[in-house]
Amino acid sequence: MQKNKLFILNSKDRLSGTNSNSFMVQMSQSLTMKKVKVASSFIPFNVYNITSSNNVIPFNDGSNKTCTITPGNYSASTLATAIASALSTASGTITFTCTYSMSTFQMTITGTSAFVLRFGSVTTNTMAYVLGFPNSDTSSSTTQTSTYAVNLTITPVIYININEFSNFTRASNNLQYTFCVPVSVNSSSVIVNDENAVFKQEIDFGSVRHFNSLTVSLWDVNGNALNLQNTDWTLVIFYE
Repeated sequence: MQKNKLFILNSKDRLSGTNSNSFMVQMSQSLTMKKVKVASSFIPFNVYNITSSNNVIPFNDGSNKTCTITPGNYSASTLATAIASALSTASGTITFTCTYSMSTFQMTITGTSAFVLRFGSVTTNTMAYVLGFPNSDTSSSTTQTSTYAVNLTITPVIYININEFSNFTRASNNLQYTFCVPVSVNSSSVIVNDENAVFKQEIDFGSVRHFNSLTVSLWDVNGNALNLQNTDWTLVIFYE
């Protein structure tokens, strides 16, 4: 593939779309392409591992209550601190502590009185999977330890979908995507991928096609829109 032609797709150049994870860019002049290949990508690692879809802890300390954790990017230790504070505030009668084991990778929640975690009774937007609890209510106890390891992995890869290339995308987890970027974060907290990476991605349209605009979106492996907190990112494409 010739490398003297390239197109820089930058989310800050979006014509429509209020968020950098879903937008349209308009070309200043039509691009004629027969083949396209990822040259490089630069994506800020600003993805939250705790969001509004997994931040609820339902519990019973004598009555049914819930607490919510503020969305953000947490380590296991900072999440433990946030959980203890949120549970204590939501309860008002029990003081909670929460610890993460570096040897078992499990989370333990302790209260000054017995309580129940209601992950079976309430299943919407809960932290059960993140904390390593099954979707079932625990027995009443002053201490609850997760069954499985805590899972704060955001996504091992980022899927970039370009609608105009839709006839040439691959399906993964019922998601159509055009390019796949492995999550490998450098010291500047930027996900960098280049043409020398293991994922060498090229699309051959079979014949010449003309593009006046591109509609772009970012997704995680579970088919959820990837929120970069509206920071901008860049994809560089070689084409011929």
